[in-house]
Amino acid sequence: MGAVGAVGAAIYPSRMHHRRGPFTLSSPGAALWLAAVLVAVAIGGANPAGASGPAAASFRGHGSIDEAYALGAPGGAHLTLVNAAGANVGSGVVDRLGAVLVRNVTPGTGYRFEEQGGATPTASRPFSVLSAHSTPSSSFYADQHLHVGLNYLLMRDGITLAATVRLPPGKTLADGPFPTVIEYSGYDVAGPASLIASLEGQTPSNNPLLPSTSTIVGSAIAPLLGFATVSLQMRGTGCSGGAFDLLGLDSDYDGYDAVQIVGSQSWVLNHKVGMVGISYSGFSQLVVAGTDPPDLAAITPLSPTDDLFSTGYPGGIYNDGFSKSWIEERISDAKAAPGGGQPWTTAEIDTGDTTCLSNQALHPEAEALAKLVGPGLARTPSLFDQRSPTDWAAHIKVPVFMAGALEDEQVGPQWPALITALRHDQDVYVTMMNGTHIDSLGPDTISRWLEFLDIYVAGQVPTASPLLDPLASEVYSQATGGAPSMTPPPIRFTDEPSLAAAKASYAAQTPRVRVLFDYGGGRSE
Repeated sequence: MGAVGAVGAAIYPSRMHHRRGPFTLSSPGAALWLAAVLVAVAIGGANPAGASGPAAASFRGHGSIDEAYALGAPGGAHLTLVNAAGANVGSGVVDRLGAVLVRNVTPGTGYRFEEQGGATPTASRPFSVLSAHSTPSSSFYADQHLHVGLNYLLMRDGITLAATVRLPPGKTLADGPFPTVIEYSGYDVAGPASLIASLEGQTPSNNPLLPSTSTIVGSAIAPLLGFATVSLQMRGTGCSGGAFDLLGLDSDYDGYDAVQIVGSQSWVLNHKVGMVGISYSGFSQLVVAGTDPPDLAAITPLSPTDDLFSTGYPGGIYNDGFSKSWIEERISDAKAAPGGGQPWTTAEIDTGDTTCLSNQALHPEAEALAKLVGPGLARTPSLFDQRSPTDWAAHIKVPVFMAGALEDEQVGPQWPALITALRHDQDVYVTMMNGTHIDSLGPDTISRWLEFLDIYVAGQVPTASPLLDPLASEVYSQATGGAPSMTPPPIRFTDEPSLAAAKASYAAQTPRVRVLFDYGGGRSE
């Protein structure tokens, strides 16, 4: 094994022999980036541990975007973060899994963690703290090769995220290239079992490895309509590594990295990807698109929120109903497995997935979400601005299809503020309706959604799907506890002679903003 490969094995030993084999660290781009980020030699005045000063520590220090973390330290130890000038810039007590994380660190080189206790002070090797502009080379993305099923995608800071590749039923990667979308969520999105098979009654519905039905857009609807989906698990949840921080910068730029990794795959049509999903998988799209990944084609956020504060404090009053319970669920999901976190994580570890197990190390370092959504808070700009979908939306350049209800009982009715934020984007199509959170996925919207994906993601003239009518009816019925639904409108523009003609017709015949009144599924008797 070469020097870079040895470094990778030392940092993540399980990945070198893990049974799922998502990629190899011997690939030049990924390996060199990992070596540069995680094993930065003394730059900017920092001396290597042991040269003059503390002895080399057994634990390892690493840098993320505006953060630093240590792994493999003795539980209960007190570590100090020191910058290249030798100044203390943060500290923390090592948790039960041997990790500590320090936030709000100025990007730069030459950082190290030091432990002063004991007979001999020790320090990690120097490392760099990244900024939002620390973008890897294109080879870092291209050298990661994904397969059908559960993969682990390497992020720029050395953290790996769980991601399950799902294809249209009956297809293999050899049948590609496929129009491809990503669903990005902190819900159980990457559970590798087939939600389609479960919904069809072919497999048990209580399989813990099934993804959440809240991620049905990517887990079932998109594949059934001919799209490959990459179901991406947010940092600090499920089998993904890292520490959870709701819409924190690292999670935002994880989305950037994932888009570029997926876009580089040989089986992805035109090497461009879209994003899909409702609710959590909806507003995550807005922040990722705001980071401007080059391989992102378009996004389709359904039932999004404009801002965490407006959801937690609609009208300035604390929402002790949905908002409180939702945050409690996010805190629970971010706990380490086994023994906590999402059930699919423990089930996956039980199959022998050592990468999933090692990825739990930073889960106890999750951001204290009570700072973001809890009683007695004010909207502190330093906390909320960087996590605001509205602020990120102002930077979006790709086409957007967005839908939401004006009586949304979960995220609230304030989401139309996103429309103003998107005013500089020339390809934005918004549907507002009366109704509840699930209605953005209703039958009248799904046809327009599929047309948009065909044109702006697949890059083709829209085609009618024989599965659309029964799929829309079944999904809406299940989501609403059996409410009847209308037949989806027919797919438009199928007879256009070219993509350019279909795009022009879509723009001419689709209002930038449409409002559906008296929207519902049943008749008044």
